[in-house]
Amino acid sequence: MQISDAELVVQALKEDRGAAEEIVSRYQRLVFNILYRYLGPGSDIEDLAQDVFLKFFKNLERYDPKRPLKHWLARITSNQCIDEIRKRKKNPVRLESDLEIEENRSLEELSRNPRPAQGLSDADAERCLKLLQKSMEVLSPKDRMAFVLREVQDLDYREVAAIMESSELAARIRVSRAKKRLRQELEGALT
Repeated sequence: MQISDAELVVQALKEDRGAAEEIVSRYQRLVFNILYRYLGPGSDIEDLAQDVFLKFFKNLERYDPKRPLKHWLARITSNQCIDEIRKRKKNPVRLESDLEIEENRSLEELSRNPRPAQGLSDADAERCLKLLQKSMEVLSPKDRMAFVLREVQDLDYREVAAIMESSELAARIRVSRAKKRLRQELEGALT
């Protein structure tokens, strides 16, 4: 029988190392996925994930056991992503993830000669992912987070709203606005 998240939190608060390790084991994939999808491959995801878990355990006594632990941890992760974006804007750096001329040519060729998604080569799929990540940079941090949580992490709107501490309607609007903006960006990049 698997121990509940609430019980793990109680044990972790008593400084039970095994309970803390179990929490990390259960949720590290969620944290890594959100960080990677939000910030892209040029980021130091492992360091950022470690920062997320440090903040999580530092503030563990503030956790409300009536709410899902997954949502609280996803909220901490989304805040970490937003902080990282703000830091990058203050200290802009040219990232490796910027599309190069060859990638642009390949994407243009792909747009002229489209293939079904399942027929994409690994290289084409990787280039499309890079284009999508680059296009996501135009979104506001909150719109980007709503999009990542809903469309990449496949959470329902209720969960997105809980994580983002907003109404379900606001979450729907953010995701819709992000999709519309991404569609415009991708169409512009491929024309």
